[in-house]
Amino acid sequence: MAGTPAQDDLTCAVCGEVAEASLWLSECFSCGRYFHLSPYNADSGMAGKDCGDAVLGESLGVETHCGDCIEAERRTAEAAVGPGRARAESMVRTLFGDELPLPPPSPPAPSERRPFRRVEDD
Repeated sequence: MAGTPAQDDLTCAVCGEVAEASLWLSECFSCGRYFHLSPYNADSGMAGKDCGDAVLGESLGVETHCGDCIEAERRTAEAAVGPGRARAESMVRTLFGDELPLPPPSPPAPSERRPFRRVEDD
């Protein structure tokens, strides 16, 4: 991965618009194309255009993915397991990563023995 695009080619691969500077473009980890990704928070007043997203990867730190690759991954997941299940798995993956949490342990089975002994009067 090259890191930054050449100064003469600042075109976003997703929307086709030309960026003002290479600062506003990021390289997609999936396809290697450059797309708009604002490094600033929208509240800072310097918000730019976003045609993708940045996520924390498992070992590579921040990973950037273009909107086309995100949409393709979503469609693939929905085709495999259905839209409801795909959304649920995506939310769980966001919280827990690829390791799904174990269900809580089941309560212990009731014992067959009584905890006391019956005393009979003679």
